[in-house]
Amino acid sequence: MLRRVITSLIGVPLILICAYWGRVPFLLLVLVMVMTGIYEFYNLVLKFSSKTPLFLHIVGALIFPLTFYFAPDFAALFFFLFLLIYYLYHLAHIEDFTPISLGLTILAVLYISYGFSHLLLLRSLENGFWLTFYVFITVWATDIGAYFV
Repeated sequence: MLRRVITSLIGVPLILICAYWGRVPFLLLVLVMVMTGIYEFYNLVLKFSSKTPLFLHIVGALIFPLTFYFAPDFAALFFFLFLLIYYLYHLAHIEDFTPISLGLTILAVLYISYGFSHLLLLRSLENGFWLTFYVFITVWATDIGAYFV
């Protein structure tokens, strides 16, 4: 419990400051959240069920936030290229290729990276800071509520 409190005392102000500043500090925050999420998902699920190396997950996961920030009009193109590269990698480098392994790999990147990347789009709207602030407060409130239930 003490660890959660200390993390909150440092993390919450840092997250809110990055969200307030927007632009590059918020992009860096989202990139850190994406990489942390991919690493956790890899250790929980993919390490045991997917033969794809961690670095490929991280590179794939970084595509979405960077695309959403620098070239949001090309997100569909990068999504297609992401799927094509992952599929070709699995065919060429993984001997015991299974559709489940490929599916988990794609799920990890899409579920984590694509979801967090929408924070960048939300922040870029008019009143984007307040909308992002609302998302963070809602997530924190439900997390705290679930912890005490």
